[in-house]
Amino acid sequence: MTTAQDCHKLITYYEKKFKEKYQTAAVVNRNSAKWGFDSILKGISPQEVKDLIDYWFSTDTVQRHPLQWFFYNYEKLIQARADQDEDEVRRRILRHQSEERARKWRERRAARGE
Repeated sequence: MTTAQDCHKLITYYEKKFKEKYQTAAVVNRNSAKWGFDSILKGISPQEVKDLIDYWFSTDTVQRHPLQWFFYNYEKLIQARADQDEDEVRRRILRHQSEERARKWRERRAARGE
């Protein structure tokens, strides 16, 4: 169950991340933000929302991370983060396979005396 306290904690967390990123205070209508976070919290946990805010602030944007954008697009951020994680796994596998092929190639060359 979502509480007003959960919503206000997330608003404060957003304000903190905004201040860290832009060295200025975010202008937030806490009443409307409460309803935005309340809607999000119906589907995901407060910790997941914090992780999503962290991910969002790690991305570049010319809009300076407006909270309204977050409310309307958080599902896109969830998908983008999942895609990024999946891509990282694929890259790790490819790196491992490349290292293995290079090791075998060096062994073959060494065996031939090259």
